[in-house]
Amino acid sequence: MIELLSDFRIQTENYLLRPIVETDITAIYAIHSDDEVNRYLPYQTWQNWADAERWYARVLERRGIAEAAQFVILRRGRPELVGTAIAFDYLAESNSIEIGYVLARANWGQGVMTEILRALLPALADRLTLSEFRANVDCENTASLNLLAKLGFQTRNVVTQEDGTRSQRLTKTTKTTL
Repeated sequence: MIELLSDFRIQTENYLLRPIVETDITAIYAIHSDDEVNRYLPYQTWQNWADAERWYARVLERRGIAEAAQFVILRRGRPELVGTAIAFDYLAESNSIEIGYVLARANWGQGVMTEILRALLPALADRLTLSEFRANVDCENTASLNLLAKLGFQTRNVVTQEDGTRSQRLTKTTKTTL
């Protein structure tokens, strides 16, 4: 199913979302080498270029086996990469997909992800004929939890990870308006 996203692009008033390419890694490195950006992510802050190379190799591997589609978010009118988004873990039994996203700290609180997700979710639902979206968010990440609640996601359960952190598993049916 995810292979249908290989040429996926969307434009909003202010942003362009497109599949990641190798030349994007330098800008993504600047985002993922920031401890505050990575605070709630399921992996460590990048310490060196080798971390970026391993991450990109994993992106290509997951794309190759149609496990995930990784996108970059670019500001329109300027060649500025402001974040990334991912669609992954398609489940046929629920006809659902999980989403994730990361935004450069300089762009926090400006409505970037609201604008992107309001366009991305219906476009993904149409392209993949999905019934539901899923997200997994650290319980302390109130900005992301508030964003997803505003977009119609509802908490299904709370899970405690091995390291003691707690995360909310959220879902949103594609029939809910954005």
